[in-house]
Amino acid sequence: DNKEKEKNKENEDNKEKENEEKENKEEDDEEKEKKVVKRAEVLKDEIIKLANIDSVSDSIARIPEIQAIVPRGKSEIFFLKNSLKIHGQTHNYQIQMKNIIKVFLVPKIDGPHLSYLILKLKSPLTQGNTFYPFLVFQIKQENEIKIELQIPENDEEIEAKLEGLENPLEGKTIDVIAQLFKYFGITPNMIYAL
Repeated sequence: DNKEKEKNKENEDNKEKENEEKENKEEDDEEKEKKVVKRAEVLKDEIIKLANIDSVSDSIARIPEIQAIVPRGKSEIFFLKNSLKIHGQTHNYQIQMKNIIKVFLVPKIDGPHLSYLILKLKSPLTQGNTFYPFLVFQIKQENEIKIELQIPENDEEIEAKLEGLENPLEGKTIDVIAQLFKYFGITPNMIYAL
């Protein structure tokens, strides 16, 4: 009888030890997982900083539903701190502002109510084997737009860039886009309106 009690007690003690070890192991695994996640976040932040990539959540202005001719499809244009993000259904491009050489605002000859916005790039965009040295967007001239600029707090560089620009910015879509390019470092001698 005593032997059975001792065995039972020993089994209970072993089970308690196993449970404690499992709990400790689970806690250690959770700690390790938290450390790995934290390291991954730090690495992501460093890569974003080094690559000079802004996220769409950092966008200062957003132009919705612009018809892209080259590459084809409806797109949204996001003006970020140092770049332009073009988001379509089948493509996502981020173009550094310094990669834009010229901006053309051209009325469509056979369609009096349409204009083209053409961006000439220093380094062409690639999609598969296709190179796009120009991006072409079609804009209806009579379309009006109102954009609430999202200026980050305590960002003196952006505040200095956008000084003198009305907030909210409203008017014809083509004019608003031209103003945004002007304030984002595309100098007036780089913008051609025909």
